[in-house]
Amino acid sequence: MPRSAPAAPLAALPPALARLAPPPLRVRYARVGQAGPFALPRVVLEEDWGDPWIEGDTVRFRRRTRELGPAGSPAPADGGRVVEDALVAYGPEGLCDLGTFDRAGTLSLWSPPQVVLPAAPAAGAQWSAEHRRGDETTARSVELLACTDHPGCLVSVAEMRRAGAVMVLRVHFSPGDGFGGYQALIQREGQPPIRTWTEALTVQVRPAVSAS
Repeated sequence: MPRSAPAAPLAALPPALARLAPPPLRVRYARVGQAGPFALPRVVLEEDWGDPWIEGDTVRFRRRTRELGPAGSPAPADGGRVVEDALVAYGPEGLCDLGTFDRAGTLSLWSPPQVVLPAAPAAGAQWSAEHRRGDETTARSVELLACTDHPGCLVSVAEMRRAGAVMVLRVHFSPGDGFGGYQALIQREGQPPIRTWTEALTVQVRPAVSAS
């Protein structure tokens, strides 16, 4: 994949989107939850966002998420098991999930890409699409809401439907810091609901996107 010096791609980010959700360097949080009445293990996850590069009219990042193990355990010597290896992009359509890499490094793309935030995010924005990746199909609808507790923040509420399952995902975004945590509800036919959410969130921000 073509690479550019980091400053040039960052200067190309959509300005309104960069102010709300600038690409971080690293995100760490504890994932906690419940499956029906039972508590799920508390697991620490860490996202690493690689250096950006420009491809076409988008600024792209490879985002790897590793499972570091139960909260309070020593950091794994191998850096942790990779649970997601994703390609994301900032461009005219906004912040998009393009697809994921498998263990062999083969990229599987969503068609169309999944829009996480539009280029000019604002409360009241709505969008929907049916996304396909291989044999997987997801019907997805999203709405942005103003956060009642924190002025200036937005909450993305996404409903995703697949065969036999539905997921509702609420993701919080804070200007300047971007990702502010999530709450998710997963319901599968014949199974108890699964609820997960983030705690102990830390975001390592990237140097100012206006740098040139």
